[in-house]
Amino acid sequence: MIDPIAIGLTKEYISKQEKKDEKNPTIWIIGAIDSIQKVQISSSLAEVKVENNETKVENSRLGFLNFDFEVVRFGLKGFKNFGHTEFKTQKRNLFNVEYDVVADDIIRKIPNKIIQELSEVIWSDNVVSEELSKN
Repeated sequence: MIDPIAIGLTKEYISKQEKKDEKNPTIWIIGAIDSIQKVQISSSLAEVKVENNETKVENSRLGFLNFDFEVVRFGLKGFKNFGHTEFKTQKRNLFNVEYDVVADDIIRKIPNKIIQELSEVIWSDNVVSEELSKN
């Protein structure tokens, strides 16, 4: 049996960079990204060009730079103790499906090293198990 992606379930994550701050760490609330989101994000990594009846796939520099931000934009569901910042979302439409994604002004406040770390965790953890959803 194939386990479905646990859409809507979340888990709490403390950055490896903050493990030292046991008293007051920022807690990131992350969730799995669905198949539509994953395709959209993946498609930004390459450009397909057709020249002289030949199809070429080229890496998109902008896609690689944008990848981590897009993963976090879709996978971050909230946070606790991130300064005095309140979590906000904005609407985004993909293939006629409306999503609530992290607002641009929030993404700008998250340090790049944290964006990269959260992206790695969210992208690799495409299924949130029952055990993790208890948090």
